[in-house]
Amino acid sequence: MVSLLDLARACEASYKNYPELPNWTTLHFYGPRPSGFFGALFRRELSDGIFENILAYRGTDGLLDGDMASNHDILRGRMVRQFPDALAALRDALKQSEGHSLYITGHSLGGGLAALCSLDKWRRGLALPTVTFNAPGLATSARHLWGKTASLYERELRSSGLEAYMNEYRKALHVQTEGDPIAHFGTPTMRNLLTLPNLNCAQSLNHLTPVHTIANSNRDLGGQMFHGFTQTAFCAHSIGNLVTLLEQNPRYQEPIEWS
Repeated sequence: MVSLLDLARACEASYKNYPELPNWTTLHFYGPRPSGFFGALFRRELSDGIFENILAYRGTDGLLDGDMASNHDILRGRMVRQFPDALAALRDALKQSEGHSLYITGHSLGGGLAALCSLDKWRRGLALPTVTFNAPGLATSARHLWGKTASLYERELRSSGLEAYMNEYRKALHVQTEGDPIAHFGTPTMRNLLTLPNLNCAQSLNHLTPVHTIANSNRDLGGQMFHGFTQTAFCAHSIGNLVTLLEQNPRYQEPIEWS
């Protein structure tokens, strides 16, 4: 069975040009597409003929135009332009993993795409276990899955829409670290939430701004505090930090127990 650490490591691997995950086979990678989308499909064998599959969506990779355009869509509450590519990757992954378990995951922007794809399949009758890492909340963008007719969205909202997904579907989890600004942006599409203490990044901040180096002026103090805050935020958001946090707790290396 898949653990949170397995999924986080898959997300970390998705940032590589040729994704590889120890003890897993890379079946396929999708992209990079003109939209900036990239994803990877991993598989491992549990026993004779039984396989587990992970589809991992890459998040924002530097300042690529496609990624930044999709991030702007999220800020404006529009449908994310990488979503069609993410959905196409999921359709292919479902074909390749037919008859075996498939988990959807992603970090940052990739986590938002994973949440949208999970919700879209849920409303069409297919429930897929989904875990997102430090992803923004995309509830506003998600309403576009129902088209532009607000009345249709409102009518379906309670029966088979976002509210039902949030309240009824238990195999959806958002993992975030303390101090990550991205994970706290927007309204989430998942109610199940795991917040990890950000001790690693707090220690990094203490290392960056020791007391004996900030004694001379308010300007220097303010600049170093801003620098320390920025460094801590980047650290908190990074998938590498998440993997390290999960590696430090044996609980997250055990198979996921859905509430």
